[in-house]
Amino acid sequence: MKLNRRRKVATSLAALILLSGCGKSSEKEAAEQRVLDADPTVVSACTFDALYPVHISMLDVEETSAVCEKMARAMGHNPSVKQLRHLARAVGLLSVQGRTKDVVGTAYQFMRVVEVRGQLKNEQAMYATIELVFKIANGTDGRVMPKDLNVFLTSLGKGAKTMSDQGLINSASMLSIMKQDQGG
Repeated sequence: MKLNRRRKVATSLAALILLSGCGKSSEKEAAEQRVLDADPTVVSACTFDALYPVHISMLDVEETSAVCEKMARAMGHNPSVKQLRHLARAVGLLSVQGRTKDVVGTAYQFMRVVEVRGQLKNEQAMYATIELVFKIANGTDGRVMPKDLNVFLTSLGKGAKTMSDQGLINSASMLSIMKQDQGG
C-alpha cells in the first residue's frame, strides 16, 4: 500500500515538474494568439506564405487560405488578420464539433449572412453576426446552420437588413423546431 502511494506521489510530482515548464510557453502562446486576434493589419495575400504565421490551429493553412479568399470576394478586398481569424475560428469550431465537413462552403455561407444583412462595411456588426450565426448553429445542435440562415434571410429580400438579432434568433428557433419535428 505504501509503495503505491509513493508511486502516485512520485508520478504526480514528475507530472507537475513537466507541466510547470509548459505553462510558461502556453501563456506566451496564448498572449501571441490574443495579439493576432486583435491585429487590424490587412492580409497581404490569401496564400500559404502570407497566412502561415496567422492561421488558427483548428484549420490547416490551405483551409485558412480558402476562407480568406471567400472573405476577400465578399468584402471586395483582403480581410484583416482579426477578421480572418474571427471567421476561421467560427468555421473551425463547427468543423471540430462535426457540424460541418465543408469548411470553405460554410465560410461562404457565413459571409453571405453578413452580406444580406448589409454588414460587410461595419466591422463590429460583422463580428456580431458571425458570433450569432455560430451560436445559432451550436445552440440548435447543428439543425440550423449558416446555409439555412442565408437562405432564410435571402428570401426576406430588403427585410434581411432590418431584421434584429433577436428576430433572427426567434426565426432560427422556429426553423430548428420544424426540422426537429421532421426528424432532422
